[in-house]
Amino acid sequence: MLLKKSWFKPVSTIYMPVRPFTNFLHKLRSLTALSDKQREPQIISPEPFTEDALLDALTSAINCGHWNYWASAFPDVFQLEFKHTLLNFPPAQPDAPPDSLLAIQLVDPISVHFLSAQPLIEHQNGWPYTFQSGKMGSLPLEFQQVTFTQSSLKRKLLQQASGILTIYGDAYDEDAFLSAPYSLVFMTTQYGCAVSGKSIRLLSRQGDVSLSDIPDLKSKWWAYYHTYWEKRKTDQPLPKDWRCETIIPARR
Repeated sequence: MLLKKSWFKPVSTIYMPVRPFTNFLHKLRSLTALSDKQREPQIISPEPFTEDALLDALTSAINCGHWNYWASAFPDVFQLEFKHTLLNFPPAQPDAPPDSLLAIQLVDPISVHFLSAQPLIEHQNGWPYTFQSGKMGSLPLEFQQVTFTQSSLKRKLLQQASGILTIYGDAYDEDAFLSAPYSLVFMTTQYGCAVSGKSIRLLSRQGDVSLSDIPDLKSKWWAYYHTYWEKRKTDQPLPKDWRCETIIPARR
């Protein structure tokens, strides 16, 4: 199939200067004279996420995970697949923990570059295809070495790469890459990827996932995490989940 809470505006504390008692009584009488409808509490609407905030939420959701696979159907799409994300989807099979597989597609890709931390000798240039075949397993992402939105981090990761192998588009050019509508750069211990495109699409095994749903899905993951540990030592534990067993949350 692949290639197949909300933030609320803070209510500022209202400081009222000391006024004469008669003035206070006048205000009190005015308040009690209001109709019931006028006295209803004011409801503050949730502040919408900016697209960069949504992309940052997506980044934090995959940063604890593993790069699992890549696929391409140039010139239409390039896909990256991640597992062990901090997102929950329906279990892939009965009695299994929630599925965490997420595919990120760069639609109408502009450039695709594979990165290596060490200089590559000629026969090592095929590592992306060895990885794609499954012979290298999944690769854990380096913490805070993943970004959609931070141009400075993208520059740093690309400048630190000892090898850049371009498989689509022009050879890497910093200005051209950073000016693309969407770009993602990440590193594992030894390898990484830098990809840009005109739009992005997210998919789980069940189908499309809206970028705007990512903060809520991530919030539900943390609720699940706490429930998992509450039931861990009871007679009704949830199915064992690698993510919950290995992640120690410093902050949400």
